[in-house]
Amino acid sequence: MKIVVSMSCLAFALLTAPGCSGSGRIYCITTSVKKLSQRGPLFVEMSADRCHHWLDEAGRLRIAMSGENTSIIGDAGKRVLNASLVLGLPPQDNARNYHVTRDTLRVRLRKGYNHQRWASYGGIVAVWKHGAKGYRGRFRVRANQQSFLITTGWTGNQRVILTGEFTSTEDPARGRLILERTESPGMERPIEP
Repeated sequence: MKIVVSMSCLAFALLTAPGCSGSGRIYCITTSVKKLSQRGPLFVEMSADRCHHWLDEAGRLRIAMSGENTSIIGDAGKRVLNASLVLGLPPQDNARNYHVTRDTLRVRLRKGYNHQRWASYGGIVAVWKHGAKGYRGRFRVRANQQSFLITTGWTGNQRVILTGEFTSTEDPARGRLILERTESPGMERPIEP
């Protein structure tokens, strides 16, 4: 009986361990050269504790990552990240570089009551095979950033650099749910034939 319980605990620990669902990090760096704060952060870091990939109907590689924290102060301290990459055909050998277009990257961040979103307009993504069914990747993307205010809706068009990396596991169902969140109103990618 002790062996069964121990094996069950081990299996549960392995399935829920970090990395089983992939992970990722995104760093946002402003390109503004008008002013620089003495104390403000030089970049904003966003982390994802889930990252999934799948192939769409056309055989293109899609990657989606998300992260969420729990806060003792409720919604005011909550942080929710959703990001998605729509790339071309997956790497045939070990690696592939992808040129970024306006439809490649979408990111949404909710930090307390503040909402921000990003859409790519240029850059590069590199993806490598990782293990039997996984991928690792890094990216450096030029993007437009907008913020949401109750009184004005989505405003701003600040130019930023989004750079980061990810390790993904295959899970089409979870990946599609994350991708849908990144394409909520105003961030839809065009429907391709």
